[in-house]
Amino acid sequence: MSRRKQPALLKVITDDEVALIHQASLRILWEVGVRFPNLEMLQKFEAAGASVDHEKQVVRIPEDLVNRVLRKLPKDFSTAPADGGPPITLGDGNLQLSMDTTPDIVDVMTNTKRRGTAEDSLKGIAVANALENVRLATAYCLPSELVQAAGDVYCYELQWTYSRKAVASWIYSARSADYILEMAKLVAGGDEELRKKKILTYFAEPISPLQYAPHTLDIVLKFSKYGLPIYLGPMVTMGCTGPVTLAGTLALHNAEMLHGLIMIYLCNPKQPVIYSCHCHSTDLMKMVTQYGAPEQALLAVGASQIAKRYGLAVCGNVMLSDSNMLDYMAGFQEGATASYALAAGWDMLGFMGFGTIGVIGNGVGHSLEKVIIQDEGLSYLKRILHSFDVNEDTLGFDAIKEAGIGGNFAAQEHTVRHMRDEIWRSGGMFRNYDFAQWSAAGATSITDRAHARLEEILRDSLPLQPVLPARTVTDIRQLTREAIAELSSAS
Repeated sequence: MSRRKQPALLKVITDDEVALIHQASLRILWEVGVRFPNLEMLQKFEAAGASVDHEKQVVRIPEDLVNRVLRKLPKDFSTAPADGGPPITLGDGNLQLSMDTTPDIVDVMTNTKRRGTAEDSLKGIAVANALENVRLATAYCLPSELVQAAGDVYCYELQWTYSRKAVASWIYSARSADYILEMAKLVAGGDEELRKKKILTYFAEPISPLQYAPHTLDIVLKFSKYGLPIYLGPMVTMGCTGPVTLAGTLALHNAEMLHGLIMIYLCNPKQPVIYSCHCHSTDLMKMVTQYGAPEQALLAVGASQIAKRYGLAVCGNVMLSDSNMLDYMAGFQEGATASYALAAGWDMLGFMGFGTIGVIGNGVGHSLEKVIIQDEGLSYLKRILHSFDVNEDTLGFDAIKEAGIGGNFAAQEHTVRHMRDEIWRSGGMFRNYDFAQWSAAGATSITDRAHARLEEILRDSLPLQPVLPARTVTDIRQLTREAIAELSSAS
């Protein structure tokens, strides 16, 4: 099927209103400032012309520094799998999905929750390997057999050993980042190869509003030495960590994106970046973050309009739901927010953190059945975005003339030639049976079909086979053992 560029992108605010949000963000950066609890980072901002209060660790960023960095930022964000397969390049129009990593697993067949295990992580890798639209795989869950301080290192060992997709996961401390970087060098083939291959990314999440944790800045500095992609993830929530208004939330979110982009640029001017939107609304009666509310679609489109102003690819938190089941509410909320985001020009649904596929409810846990359903859901959405060609052949005048009045097109050569490109076909989840056919096939729900597909994937894929040379596998496992020994004792 041909891939067309959308002739127009969806907008929910005017260009003048985008400019007002941009100006408000500039005022936030200069008049309020950002706390960077790291001396080296403060010095970088000061050298670049920012106003720095070393005692309070607060940086105020002038407009000319923002404009200078926006003009020079690299806009080629990409990451690659360890086995040399095709990289993810955001902004190329090829839509893709990413998985998530959560502590808990939800059994959607019984609607129960439990802690994840290493076995679950291996199952997640197997499913990611099998699905077409999942381009970024994660550890799927945090193995409860290990203390959290060492779990991230172990997850990266499993991912690089067995995944045929680009990988990512949470990194919990500057010390575990050291082990993961050393592991990445072994996988890539050395320091210089790591700089070229970019098989590792970091999710740098500020603490909204307008501050960072010290370990986040330490990890950013470590990754910058290798020019590895850093993904910013401010999660401003309306009425809690941000203003209750959509415009105010976007202004604060954009300020946090801008100070993060400038931080990354000052660490390494060649470092690739991307614009993300992890904003959410809040149910102020329950004080609960909402993942599938209608505001999610509006925030997504508004953020996309801002990102396009800066010439950046965009991704973030959509295709989520507040439902704790695979039901109508889940499908409706996920489809609505994803459709709006893609119509506005998003390049990936989610990336690192919540906003990726498989999440049950507002962060309740993870389900591989849901991953399988959402993989097919993106195939459905991609068909809509590919649109259709209008030309002499596709207008089909000769076919219409041949069929004539009361004729039939089913056996025509024109139909055979175009049917695969024009009509989307289900991969088995969105099954198109009439009632009699559905009943004869067992009257299964989509959850039943996803569970059957999961069992088929696991039966065909497990045990997983390493994608790396045996020596590399041995070396990274040794690093993991060292990390577990050190980080477990320190926790």
